[in-house]
Amino acid sequence: MDMAYKTKLKDRKAIKFTKSKRFRLVLQIFLVLIITFNVGNVLWNSRDRYFSTDYWQRFPVLMKTYLNSQYVNKHPKGWIPDETVNAYAGGKYIKGENPVLIAADTPPLGRYLIGLSALAFGNENIVILFSAVLSLILMYILGRQIFASGVLSLIPPLLFSFEPIFKNQLIYTPLLDIIQLVFLLASFILFNRSLSSKTSYMYLLSANIVLGCFIATKFFITGLTIIGAFYLVLLVKKDKNRLLELTLTFP
Repeated sequence: MDMAYKTKLKDRKAIKFTKSKRFRLVLQIFLVLIITFNVGNVLWNSRDRYFSTDYWQRFPVLMKTYLNSQYVNKHPKGWIPDETVNAYAGGKYIKGENPVLIAADTPPLGRYLIGLSALAFGNENIVILFSAVLSLILMYILGRQIFASGVLSLIPPLLFSFEPIFKNQLIYTPLLDIIQLVFLLASFILFNRSLSSKTSYMYLLSANIVLGCFIATKFFITGLTIIGAFYLVLLVKKDKNRLLELTLTFP
């Protein structure tokens, strides 16, 4: 009798576990569909930006707009937003222009990627689309490093997909923030991986390289806070070996 009762109990637990697993899977798929809808809806409403291949035909107009703007003239004929500057600078950089000569207030890496997008696709905004999708994926991976549940890991990218600040990166393009976010999230993931890996040196080296890309994309001062955070984590953990490795890989 005891054996039969224990067997039934195990079967019930197995059934409950299976149902719970299926429910979590269905919930994850549902959350992914919501995220996909949020991104897809913005892309559809801005489809002209992403399906055109006429960047180089528009390039002379971008040049003329830039040369008449506040970046060149003390008394400009017109004011241009950041996305226009980035679009023009990306094309000039990829053609070999010295970045110091064009809107040198921002590091050049993000604009080089915009120029590479224009060169490869005839559209400066494709890199922004890739960056937006990749940032959501990396946010999920970072969540998996923190949470045991796949459902909980999907909550940050789900909430982020509703954020106007995220949607605006897809509407007012190309901006540098979403590119920088990819490097930031990647550096966090690699740094976290170094904390649990026996080969922490390679992960810290990779984290610092990606962090360098983060710094080289936009205003560099923000990178100092990330560097400080890395050191603070290792100081709190009193991890002398990884502190040394972080310092050696930092340059």
